[in-house]
Amino acid sequence: MHMSKRPNVLWIITDQQRAETLSINGCENASTPVLDTLAKTGVNFTSAVSGFPLCCPYRGSMLTSRYPHHCVPGHEYQLPPEQPTVASVFREYGYDTFYLGKWHLDGAKESEERAGTHYIPRERRGGFDSWLGYENNNAQYDCYLHGHRGDREVEMFRLPTYETDAMTDLMINI
Repeated sequence: MHMSKRPNVLWIITDQQRAETLSINGCENASTPVLDTLAKTGVNFTSAVSGFPLCCPYRGSMLTSRYPHHCVPGHEYQLPPEQPTVASVFREYGYDTFYLGKWHLDGAKESEERAGTHYIPRERRGGFDSWLGYENNNAQYDCYLHGHRGDREVEMFRLPTYETDAMTDLMINI
């Protein structure tokens, strides 16, 4: 297939969601029209399998293409700042990169602080051109983001509504 224009790439990472939980993949108990449309017009991985049963190691592995024991071996471990991520590969091909959402790769200790307000320094944000995120959050109506848009730092701010809705609005308006 020859393309005259590079495609835009939207990579959606969800936590603990199997392929069959989307209505396009046969789930009769779910209504997922937006994700169904994206799956119909893009790529829908129906047989993908996580290489690790915990969020942090799998996120690290997925963003770096390395096995978890070579980047983030467990929960509350930090992705090494010098570790290249998918952001550097996309940049090599002329893409601008933007990360939005849960990072969970900075090693915040839940026993010592609320991970939802843990500050992640720029050098530990995976090399993305722009990055708005948080370490981890389990309070969907009390979610805070921080990061950078290009060269400009973005101070921590509270999302105005339910996390998923507010993040969707942010992504649409980027």
